[in-house]
Amino acid sequence: MQTKLLVSDMHCDHCIMRISKSLKQISGVEKVDISLDTKDVRVTHSDQVTESQIVKAINSVGYTVSGH
Repeated sequence: MQTKLLVSDMHCDHCIMRISKSLKQISGVEKVDISLDTKDVRVTHSDQVTESQIVKAINSVGYTVSGH
């Protein structure tokens, strides 16, 4: 499965590293792709991973999911 979210408050490579590290700690996350230009976060994951888990992981490192 793939979940795509918009995180508009990302501004730099450090932001990408923090979000990516947080998401990769979720069991079942296979791949994380982040575009600073479009502010898109794409997470490839197993069926057991929920969107709310992904949002919570992003929120836990100080960023806000602002859409899909």
